[in-house]
Amino acid sequence: MTATIPTVWSAQLQDHIISLDTSFAGSLVAAAESSGHLAVLDLRSGQILWRTDGHRFGVCQLAFSPDGRLLASCGQDGKVCIWESRLGRLLAAHVMDANWVEHLAWSPSGETVLASAGKHLCLLTNEGAVRLSYPSHPATIADIAWQPGRNRFATVTYGFVSLWTGDSNKPQRQLPWPGSMLKLAWQPQGRYLVTGNQDASLQFWILDQSKNLQMSGYDTKVRELSWDNSGRYLASGGGKVVVVWDCSGKGPKGRKPLLLSWHIEAINALRFAPSGLCLASGAADGLIALWSIQKKESLLAAAETGSAVSEVAWAGSDCLLVGTAEGRVLSLLARQNP
Repeated sequence: MTATIPTVWSAQLQDHIISLDTSFAGSLVAAAESSGHLAVLDLRSGQILWRTDGHRFGVCQLAFSPDGRLLASCGQDGKVCIWESRLGRLLAAHVMDANWVEHLAWSPSGETVLASAGKHLCLLTNEGAVRLSYPSHPATIADIAWQPGRNRFATVTYGFVSLWTGDSNKPQRQLPWPGSMLKLAWQPQGRYLVTGNQDASLQFWILDQSKNLQMSGYDTKVRELSWDNSGRYLASGGGKVVVVWDCSGKGPKGRKPLLLSWHIEAINALRFAPSGLCLASGAADGLIALWSIQKKESLLAAAETGSAVSEVAWAGSDCLLVGTAEGRVLSLLARQNP
């Protein structure tokens, strides 16, 4: 019998949770609702500390700065906003040259935040001023991601991935692939850069060897990717089954992936715990599962949230935050050895 993941607290917001993040230093949880509201909750109690109509028409993404002092958000009103995370005071708002700012990402130093809107890309200071503007991409930017611990980031659009730095508006390198790529994920050690693709495949780039691999056979397009902290395992969605690739040694080529089957509907969210090999998955069936990558009985525990899971985030190795399509935010006690 599968163990149940205990609920620590549950908070009810109004709309679909479209983005979720946690601040380790500040013990905060931030949730973005599809309506455009932002809410910050106390990590221990679930109390709503502040909630505001942050973006007209809708929020696309939010993220805490690395030190937790600031919260950045972007949305369908064309704005990137910087907030004081604990008090909710708006510190800056930058309007981009597009109606829809879809992606943002803090640099590892926390001094800048990257934002993309359509084909446009800019680097802002943590005070909301433009540090650097980049040339327009030939197509819509599907995702952006900083390389862990480096002043380098990747953007993905139809046909290629580009590598940039925070010091120059000329790409360092371009990685072509003739297809539609949707999601980026850097291996923590920087050897691999992986994309989840529209054609139900993954593309692995081995950057130091200028080689690439393709892994196909997924049921649907792949938008869910998560590396474990050691950089050995990559978990991916793309259907009802969690697919985990072992990238140690010579890499995943020729290896059979680990298939974690339990969900009855499509997986919407995946996230490894910040340490160890515990993986959380959430799906449209409203179920949350905790998996151990190295145990024979992979499924550690599970929970029912009541509606489709839209987001998951970890706050330490035992606290799992979950957002749902009906606006609930839950804190679960995710014991890795129940």
